[in-house]
Amino acid sequence: MLSFHQVCASYGKNQVLDHIDFSLVPHKLTAVVGRNGSGKSTLVSCVNQELPYTGEITFSDRNLAVMTLRERAQLISILPQTLHSPAVTVEELTAFGRNPYLDFGKRMSPKDWQAVDDALEAIGISGLRDKLVTELSGGERQKAYLAMVLAQNTRVMILDEPTTYMDMEYEAAFFRLLETLKTKRKITFLVIMHNLSQAVRYASSCWMGGAYATRETHGLAWPAECWSRCFMSDSIRRRITDSTSQLRKQGGQRHPGGRFMDSGSSVAPLWCMTSITLNPSN
Repeated sequence: MLSFHQVCASYGKNQVLDHIDFSLVPHKLTAVVGRNGSGKSTLVSCVNQELPYTGEITFSDRNLAVMTLRERAQLISILPQTLHSPAVTVEELTAFGRNPYLDFGKRMSPKDWQAVDDALEAIGISGLRDKLVTELSGGERQKAYLAMVLAQNTRVMILDEPTTYMDMEYEAAFFRLLETLKTKRKITFLVIMHNLSQAVRYASSCWMGGAYATRETHGLAWPAECWSRCFMSDSIRRRITDSTSQLRKQGGQRHPGGRFMDSGSSVAPLWCMTSITLNPSN
């Protein structure tokens, strides 16, 4: 699976990634959360070998840095934050996802076209296949690009802030779609987010501000200094009182009705309990 081993990256003298070290959980959704400029998209650039870095990024113990572009593209698909609107149909855009498997002449085989059909059907946009991408709404365009990376047929899919242009209804539907793909196609997701509530609601594990937590082993908790580092606040205060969706860890057990106040202490963890009971199977 995709793993980061002491990865560091800088822009000039500005170090953006500082010894990043975690691995994705197979067939789960891992979120990377932080403010703008905290290095979230830089992490994606390192995976795509677009930016020099130290440390190693591996896939099943194979170093990505020594793989060819075709090899990486058959293992990891990446949906960038900025999406263009080329003058092609949705079907043609989806077919771009088959490029890592095509021969020198770029000829599509029946197997490739079947992968395109399957992707369009899985995303639920078969009815848009002949529509130009330039004519799509923001949510439809996001789905068309998701169909493209799905047609790439990779084990890991990286999405860089995929819900930026979506309203709340589209956003919820989009994450339900990811849940379906995760379950039925056994895809492992790494999703870049700036919205913490999204991460707590939909992710099984999360990296934030230098700390990594999983729902199963940590209850999605981070030391307070990670909040400070990630969201530029020296003292972060959160009060959690909702008895139905908030939890606290106590004696190794999770109990409803928990209350917790964090004043920025470097010792006390800030428990992110929202939605753990809403999505216990994530």
